[in-house]
Amino acid sequence: MKLKNIFNKIAVVIISLVFLTLSVTPSNALAGPNKHSKRWYKRPPPGSHRVTHGNIHYVVHKGRFYKPGRGGYIYTRPSRGVVVVGLPLAATFLVVAGLTYYIFDNIYYRKVPAGYQVVETPQTATARTKPTAIENSVRPGAQAVVVAKSLNVRTGPGLNYEVQSRVYSGDLLIVKTSAVKWVYVRLPNNSYGWVMTRFISITDTGAKG
Repeated sequence: MKLKNIFNKIAVVIISLVFLTLSVTPSNALAGPNKHSKRWYKRPPPGSHRVTHGNIHYVVHKGRFYKPGRGGYIYTRPSRGVVVVGLPLAATFLVVAGLTYYIFDNIYYRKVPAGYQVVETPQTATARTKPTAIENSVRPGAQAVVVAKSLNVRTGPGLNYEVQSRVYSGDLLIVKTSAVKWVYVRLPNNSYGWVMTRFISITDTGAKG
């Protein structure tokens, strides 16, 4: 009889632990992403935001677009004209015929007052054209604009150097000298530091004559 009571208590403990585990597991972890597409969510993932274009409603998560479908939110490509406030730091950019295009997830954007607008892929942006942030050698005196939401300013040209301050999207920088993938710039507050070239856009080469 005592042995039966012990087994009953063990069973109750096990059932309680299973229930507790299920109750604290995030719903998105249970629901998806779908194992086949790996880009499906039962409900919008944490940190996502909604974007509306015409009568189409998107959910944007880490720079990628989802729309309602198949009982949840399925990965999709946005329509031309969709505007997002910002792009992930991993976005690159490409200059075609004097126009700057920003690229993320193989989607092209142009900068507009409200943020970044989805546009058609430029005809000259072929598979052999590699998006880049900037040439390794930048002319001293060139003007550059920060294209990242927030950009670390370091004491030297490398990630191993200390972060001394930050600059933000739209800030104007003046190039003093350059290294591979880095430039030494004058900041808006007239101090100096190193920033990565992939997160700035040259707006004036500083060329004379």
